Amino acid sequence: MKYKILFCFFGGILSYFNFIDLLKEDDFPILYAILTEFGIIFLVGMSCFTLRYFVKQWKMNPQNEKEEKENNTHLGESILLLIYLWGVIFYLVWGFIKY
Repeated sequence: MKYKILFCFFGGILSYFNFIDLLKEDDFPILYAILTEFGIIFLVGMSCFTLRYFVKQWKMNPQNEKEEKENNTHLGESILLLIYLWGVIFYLVWGFIKY
């Protein structure tokens, strides 16, 4: 699960920056500024979330890990995967519209 979260996190970051790169500052200056600011806040928030998750996993001892796996709904993993997929969708759609 750790690797899935890392994959989704870094994939989402790459998709986001590719999307921002397609926008170009000259064409849509307001949208570019809003998304850039959102991206900074998003990256800081996701970095904190990911760091918190890994610290929690490292502190967990083996007997608690079994209980955690039974009760875990994998919400964080689902959110990161959703962000990654939206990044890919936006990147593809905007690429087709732009070019």
